[in-house]
Amino acid sequence: VAIRDKVMSNFDKAASLPAGPERDRLLTVVVVGGGFAGIEVFAELRSLASALVGKYPQISFEDTHFHLIEAMGRIMPEV
Repeated sequence: VAIRDKVMSNFDKAASLPAGPERDRLLTVVVVGGGFAGIEVFAELRSLASALVGKYPQISFEDTHFHLIEAMGRIMPEV
């Protein structure tokens, strides 16, 4: 819930800013861990961002940046 609220707050702040580094920072999400839980969090946050783009016409999905970081050589190493 806290992460969702933070993403929603960041979208709200970014919507009032012009394009630039601060807006990019607010619209960037980094998930660390490419296991089952990390992939699930990543997917849920992308889905949330997709829904929020519809609420904020000033922000396009292309303005958002999502990064998944995994220490192993590949994501979902347990598979």
